[in-house]
Formats: sequence, structure tokens, C-alpha cells
Amino acid sequence: YVRMLGVEPVGGYGYSIWEFEVYGALVGEQSEPEPEEINIALNKPSKASSEYIDPNDGSKQYYSSLAFDGSSTAINGKQSRWVSNRNSNDEWIYVDLEDTYDISKIVLNWEGTSKHEYKILVSDDQETWQEVVHRTDGVGVQEIKLDELITGRYVKMQGVKVGAKYGYSLWEFEVYGVSLKGDLKAYYDENKNIDVSNYTPK
Repeated sequence: YVRMLGVEPVGGYGYSIWEFEVYGALVGEQSEPEPEEINIALNKPSKASSEYIDPNDGSKQYYSSLAFDGSSTAINGKQSRWVSNRNSNDEWIYVDLEDTYDISKIVLNWEGTSKHEYKILVSDDQETWQEVVHRTDGVGVQEIKLDELITGRYVKMQGVKVGAKYGYSLWEFEVYGVSLKGDLKAYYDENKNIDVSNYTPK
């Protein structure tokens, strides 16, 4: 049994909870450990439509690579984030995963409090892009779990409508998925010891 025991409510309307969720494993049953999630976009090559240069901060340039360096704060005293040119809706940033993956999740960590409208696109060749997400609430940390696996090598955030005059700004742009080569290796490891002596070749 798991209980939320109130001590003192805030306000005159009592306690109010949308959901009360509990996670765990049934006693006596051994559950499979969850596989570790790996950000496959970390430190991968990237490109953006623009990279803002701040004249008020020693001409610091907010490179696209700063959205894929694993830092959501600062490096060497400088904020580690990508920023597009200001007052422009049609801005984008994409990452080259350097291999083809089955992509399951994307995490965007937006800087600022303004909501941006944007799309997430995936491609095999940087020419034909498949739209997989279209959102109008780009703010804060957004974990986007795809309804089905999307196969591709390049993942792009395509801005539609910027939420503030300061442009699009991402602390981090993370991608999660499984390499197709990894799937093939797992299949090989699983079947490499099969006895084929009874099979007759055609």
C-alpha cells in the first residue's frame, strides 16, 4: 500500500492530484533491467541555418555544436547553447548521427520562457525529410517519445514560428535510438551457434 498523507494544505481548496503513479517490480518475480538509454547525438557533427554572434559578449558565437556537447549550463564561463539569428522564423538545426538508427525519442532543452512552434524532421540523405513531430509549445525540457520507430541518420529541428525576438535557443538537442548495425549484430550473436548440419542446401 502506498499513501499520500497530507500534513497541511495550501489554500482553501484542499489537496488535488491529477495522477498518483507507482513503479516497481512484483515481489517474487525477477524483472528484466531496463536497458540504459544513450544519447546518440552527443558530440556528433551538426549544422544550423544561422549561429548568433553576440556583440555584447565579446562577439561570442552560439555554434550549433553547443547543442550537442552534453552541457546545459556553461563551459569556460560561456553559456553552452545554440542560438539562431534574431527575428527570423525559418531557422533550423540538425545533427548527423553518422549511422542509420531506429529513432525512438528526442529531447529538446529550450532556453527561455517563450513558446516556439517547430517541427522535427528525419532524413537518410539530407535531401528528403520526413516530418515526425509538429508542436506549438516549444519551451522547457521536452521529451518527445515517437509513436513508432523512425529510421534515419539526420534529425532536424525546423522552426516554424519563433516565440520571442531573441530567436530559437537550445541548451541541448538529444536523440535516442538503436543502430541497425547493432540489431544485426544482436541477431548474429543469437543465431551464430545454430546447428546447421541437418539443413540441406537447395
